[in-house]
Amino acid sequence: MIAPLFLVLAPRTGRAIVVDDVTARVSVLDARSGAILHTIHVGPEPVAALVDERAGHALVISLGGGTEQAPDPWAWVPSWLRRRLPVLPQRAPGPRTVPASVTMIDVTR
Repeated sequence: MIAPLFLVLAPRTGRAIVVDDVTARVSVLDARSGAILHTIHVGPEPVAALVDERAGHALVISLGGGTEQAPDPWAWVPSWLRRRLPVLPQRAPGPRTVPASVTMIDVTR
């Protein structure tokens, strides 16, 4: 079920972009039939969206931050080798802060 926060129209492409605040998803609909063409997960707390019809893109701005686990840059090194190379970190780095996000969506598809 979609709990729309707001709707943005792209008349040239015949699309409607529906932003759902509860699930942090954006659905791209065919404006004529109402059929959902695709759904994209965006950052938490989406607050604004705009459409650039010339470029065929929609931008969704999310202000909800949080933390995510930072990727381990040494994950490709086998564990037996990591134990023998003391200069390499032995564990993955901790979480990093994610303050906000902008998601770009192709509305021509």
